[in-house]
Amino acid sequence: MSRHEVLTTLRQLKEFAKEASDLAKGRTRADLAADLKLRRHAERVVELMGEACNRIPEDVVEGHPEIPWREIVGMRNWLAHGYDSIDFDILWNAISLNALDLLSKVERLIEETALLHKSGLHSLS
Repeated sequence: MSRHEVLTTLRQLKEFAKEASDLAKGRTRADLAADLKLRRHAERVVELMGEACNRIPEDVVEGHPEIPWREIVGMRNWLAHGYDSIDFDILWNAISLNALDLLSKVERLIEETALLHKSGLHSLS
């Protein structure tokens, strides 16, 4: 994967994290349980975050342990394959707390990656 592709994927991840965080604004955990459309939207955007994380090269993952890459991918897998056992507390925390934290970390990584891309350096970690 080229630096440009990594940057594109990181920008997508940022977009998904922002969308997830925005879903939680002005809402509660009870809203998530009561609103099927909200729940499905939350599930899908968390799945998309996991898909994006899954495309990040291993050297970037290893170089940035501050981002819980494997946990996000694991959450995606849990949502995609565990339809009958979705824990609303975990999903709520993913969109109301974790997505906002991820957003700030990914923004910093995008800045770093963009600088490396402009300078022509090869390392992303």
